[in-house]
Amino acid sequence: LRVSLIGAPNAGKSLLTNVLLGRKVTAVSSKVNTTTSQTFGVLTEAAGGEGAKVETRLMIFDTPGVVDHKHYRNTKQRERVSDAYATAALCDALVFVVDAERQIRKPDPRVERLIIEYRKEVESFSGGREGGEPAAMPKSLLAMNKVDLVRGGDKTDLLELARSLNDLGSFDQVFMVSSLKRTGTDDLLDYLKSISAPLKPGKQGNWSSAMGESESSHNYETFAVELVKEQVYRRLNGEIPYVLRINPVSCKFLRDGSLRIEQDLLVNHIKKKKIVVGKRGQAIGQIGCRARAQLERQLEMKVHLILNVKVKKQE
Repeated sequence: LRVSLIGAPNAGKSLLTNVLLGRKVTAVSSKVNTTTSQTFGVLTEAAGGEGAKVETRLMIFDTPGVVDHKHYRNTKQRERVSDAYATAALCDALVFVVDAERQIRKPDPRVERLIIEYRKEVESFSGGREGGEPAAMPKSLLAMNKVDLVRGGDKTDLLELARSLNDLGSFDQVFMVSSLKRTGTDDLLDYLKSISAPLKPGKQGNWSSAMGESESSHNYETFAVELVKEQVYRRLNGEIPYVLRINPVSCKFLRDGSLRIEQDLLVNHIKKKKIVVGKRGQAIGQIGCRARAQLERQLEMKVHLILNVKVKKQE
């Protein structure tokens, strides 16, 4: 089952993706537009007795935050939004993620417009069936995220918000979740498994054949880029996380079995380089140490992470 998570920026899609998969595949930060391209991970579970084992396989996509056409800031944002809807159109299930606490505290009409328009946007990227029939719309779910931040007295407001958004979007199911506290996420995952067609071990569905046996969209090199990006967004402020580019230099195993990864962090001005490096190298040191710790924990191996901060040549 292919599952796409979509929603407005900063709704918590990336953390929810990682929680559903049970491992990190995508960067998470409190800054908007941390996710700039779709990332996926695969969850496979075996079930059944001897001689009758089957597999449940979910391919879960994290996508960039979407906004309506009136709020495109630039061409890159328009392309990111188009990529998000194009990914959703290829999936069997769509999870629309809403920051419930923020929507209750400060209702955003843009979120409501997105819920009204998302079906039309997804259908515009669907190829349609043979004979000219429209393509089937993916099963649509609403994930009310960050419910742990909703105060006790506002639970009635939470239910009213769920009803009003469901009226706008006509969702097949509504789930109250907290990605941070891991509450309600098991219910969402169990539902996704229940609507997934089981596969016999060793066989692939049509949807996964193009991906081979990949467990995620990352190899060691690109996974390291994702984790370094996460720490850049968490450690640095202002425009720097958005203008900094991370270029992989090398990724190789050493004789002792450890992994050596080298990356260039590119900025467009010497002043920005000084900020990224920090006083006595503190900023880049923290970014590197935290990213390396994450890599070693996720990959379960010794990692040597070398980060070079450079000013890129102006073209």
